[in-house]
Amino acid sequence: DTLTQWNRELMNLSVDLSELDARSRAINDRINPGKIEEVALNLFQYEQDKSEIAAISKKLSDIDRLLEDADYDMRSQFVSLRVVDSANTPAPGK
Repeated sequence: DTLTQWNRELMNLSVDLSELDARSRAINDRINPGKIEEVALNLFQYEQDKSEIAAISKKLSDIDRLLEDADYDMRSQFVSLRVVDSANTPAPGK
């Protein structure tokens, strides 16, 4: 009786294993190795681009800070002239 139950269980496991193998083959047949490689390359390129964008963004921030400093320096040295009264008179001795 126990031997019969074990035999039945082994048969069920064998059927389950065969079904899993069939499903695995079906999935592998659907997978396109070229597509996976393309996705992997795109992911690698994305990571590189992301790093480059971060570096460029930092450079732009640095440039923006330098421009703000230059603008501040220029405005602090700005001299305002205002003509209050003007007359067109010749210089003395002429």
